[in-house]
Amino acid sequence: AYTNRLEGKGIAWKQDGDIEILEFYTSIIYTNFIELTRFGGEMTVCAPTDYVMVNDHQFITARYEAEFSGTCTVQLIDLFDLSQQGVRLGLTEKDQLEYFMYTGRGEVVGQIATFEAFGNNAETRPGPRRVYRPLETFETMTDAEVRDAVLNRAHAFGDGKGSGAAGMGGYKSELVTRFVGKTMSVKADGGGPSIDYEFPEAGKLRWRPAGEADWREAYYEMYEPDDELYFFAHLLDAEFPRSCAMVAVDMKNGLATIVKGTTGTPFRNNETTPHYYFGTFATEGSATPPSYIRHGWTDEMVGECVTWNYQRGNPGLTSMHFYATPHTYSWIIFNPDGSGGMQWSSPGWYSKVRDGVYLMAWVEEACNGTLGVILFNQRTMHDAGFGYHVGRNGLSLSVIGARARHAGKFEIAKYLGLTA
Repeated sequence: AYTNRLEGKGIAWKQDGDIEILEFYTSIIYTNFIELTRFGGEMTVCAPTDYVMVNDHQFITARYEAEFSGTCTVQLIDLFDLSQQGVRLGLTEKDQLEYFMYTGRGEVVGQIATFEAFGNNAETRPGPRRVYRPLETFETMTDAEVRDAVLNRAHAFGDGKGSGAAGMGGYKSELVTRFVGKTMSVKADGGGPSIDYEFPEAGKLRWRPAGEADWREAYYEMYEPDDELYFFAHLLDAEFPRSCAMVAVDMKNGLATIVKGTTGTPFRNNETTPHYYFGTFATEGSATPPSYIRHGWTDEMVGECVTWNYQRGNPGLTSMHFYATPHTYSWIIFNPDGSGGMQWSSPGWYSKVRDGVYLMAWVEEACNGTLGVILFNQRTMHDAGFGYHVGRNGLSLSVIGARARHAGKFEIAKYLGLTA
């Protein structure tokens, strides 16, 4: 019978021919896996999977790499001795037929929380297998349509009339007006953007590239995700491609990070992409920054699983994020009974701002193209962030605000070659 008894488990497998793969059963209908040997472990892949229970320690999984190679992998897993026996049928990245049987031995790397009610041992809804096919809902636009959207129909935070949250900011924190009437200069290292600011009123700022004379006006929102740590965002010049600046400033040490979101990638003209710039800033009351220490990249989030509740209600808009590698970001959409459902993965970026506070970004690549950037505070289990999106309704810069729960961690750093 179909089962949820494997849900939440992660196993590192070593198969015949020294093929290594990490499998995470974070859903009852999908598998999230990392091909360490074949593809180097940089990214994860999500694929629909059937889970069948033979007995309390033996399970059959059947995985179909929909949206990718279409490869089918069927295997018998025995949890008593952590062994597997399977068969793989599909096409390689060179379009060559691949068909072989294999055995393997595994090591459990973690068991995260599951969220069904006690006594729920499987989802019983009838109907066909559900498959996440985000490309079918992707808004394909011409270059002319994207240009019109970013130049003539760009909106930030409801243009001063609201957050423009679009469902992702149901738990946003209070707006910060601390810098109204003050100035600020943010300087990125290594030739990155340096920006001067004036904050004449709540919700509106003036900005200019350092060294230029002309000021531009923009709507902005600012939040305080940790004590004396501020995060704000605004649109940049009306040019094509169009960019925004998301700026984190730490009053306690004078350090700053600018995440510049820009429209267009080599794959899709209406996808977005981030660029991180580490540096310093100065404003009234800020600390003198150190000469060499900066915010920087981190592997500390690797293996963590966190649920995010974006809207009030039960359950509201809720998903679980899995930070599987230093370069990938996965999300799991819950089924109505609380079990893990459909999944997708995207590129991800992780920087450390303070102990327990991380500036994280993802692009919903081959999905809807949205850039999300959040400052996540592990002590408050809350975030403050922004979304950047281009679609037929125009370009939008909006707020993200959600409440988090820690669902557990997979101990996988050693398999990815990471060191403390």
